Amino acid sequence: MQTRLQRVNNRHLSISLAPLLGFLLWLTAALFWYKFSFVPLWTERIQHTNQILHARSTLDALNEEIERYTRLRDKSLNLEVELEGRTHELITGADPDEVAQKAQEMIVSLAYEQQLEVVSYKIARRKKWNNLRLIDLEMEFNGNTDQIVAFLKDVDEMCRSVRIEKVNISSGMGVSLHGLSILFETLFVPSLGE
Repeated sequence: MQTRLQRVNNRHLSISLAPLLGFLLWLTAALFWYKFSFVPLWTERIQHTNQILHARSTLDALNEEIERYTRLRDKSLNLEVELEGRTHELITGADPDEVAQKAQEMIVSLAYEQQLEVVSYKIARRKKWNNLRLIDLEMEFNGNTDQIVAFLKDVDEMCRSVRIEKVNISSGMGVSLHGLSILFETLFVPSLGE
């Protein structure tokens, strides 16, 4: 049997070990909680943060693309409006011959307004450029310097559908008369046909 002293010593020992055992039990529970609850939650939170950062960068890239497409759409709309305005300046017709005929009539009309003598005019050749057709018109006129300068100015201001490609002025037809040979170029756009 145990003596009283041994019982007292065992009691003191168990009383003094109780806080230590409680602390060890608490520490073990904390380590288990940290290992099985806190670390997975923290890892999951880091993954969510990375996903959010990736989503934000993707969203920023998409916003930049939207801005770029918006700028391109606005530019496209502006170009469509400009194209619509420019197509009104073109000579329209069902085929290249009709467009060439209308251009000749416009140019001859301007020559008569400036009192130039129309010597000859003809369709010189047709060229293709992308899906468009360019038509060359050769014309010859006689007149004085002032008439020729005024005529060239009128042709230049007439419209953008007729372009002067080549000009040749010759003298010798009297004191103030000059010969004027011009190669005009006009444009036929098949989609604009009447």
